[in-house]
Amino acid sequence: MLLIRTARESDLDVLEGLYMDLYDTLDGFGLPFSLDLNSIKDILSVMLKSKLCCVLVAEYKGTVCGFLTAGIARMDRKLKFAGESTIGTIHDVYIAPDYREKHIAAQMLQKAETWFRDNGVKIIESNILVENRVSAAFFHKNGYKELARIVYKEL
Repeated sequence: MLLIRTARESDLDVLEGLYMDLYDTLDGFGLPFSLDLNSIKDILSVMLKSKLCCVLVAEYKGTVCGFLTAGIARMDRKLKFAGESTIGTIHDVYIAPDYREKHIAAQMLQKAETWFRDNGVKIIESNILVENRVSAAFFHKNGYKELARIVYKEL
């Protein structure tokens, strides 16, 4: 019924559509950035090939209905966590509206966390828009704690 798997090149068209839906949603929460539609497929294609990236899709009854993207990066050179200088980042999580409340996002998050553990990552972060209370509640329910706030200024 539900399959969480690594995304493939053949998923790029559906991922592009889901990304457009995600950014329409984020726009409603006040995100000041827009999605670069001219390069999203190329960027995702590179991510699929990178050992430092994890792109998962959720298939429900054969339909790709959601995705999660994550990556591993080096922390600021002066920082370490548990003796390590890497940090995992959950970049994006999105489930199409008709497939929500089926615990799909939680299952994708668990699979991403396993991928991070398998790659030696000991701490994970994710940025959440202040107005996106659903996302904040999701991460809190899955054991994440609020650490910081991101501020920005338009010039």
